Amino acid sequence: MGPALAASLGKLGLTRVQDLWFHLPLRYEDKTRITAIADLRAGDRAQVEGVVEAVERGFRYRPQLKVAMGDAGGQTLLLRFHFDARRRPSNCCRGTRPALWRSA
Repeated sequence: MGPALAASLGKLGLTRVQDLWFHLPLRYEDKTRITAIADLRAGDRAQVEGVVEAVERGFRYRPQLKVAMGDAGGQTLLLRFHFDARRRPSNCCRGTRPALWRSA
């Protein structure tokens, strides 16, 4: 590493290789924690995992997919996705266990 790069990294407080490992991007979002559906709050971003209980395909201005997903706590989350009809989602079948990143 040259002196110019070392000076640039030093301004960020990165003086060791270990500092660089744990330096996260400005808008980093931790998607490793799975949140229960009952614990979701409006405006929060969270990783949710559950079983697809019902799927309904519809069309209102453009193709949409409505999914009811439940977790072990007995809570149900209703989701609505808009998608391109040529690339419709195939992994939202009843009984599957998707992990979804939710931004409310």
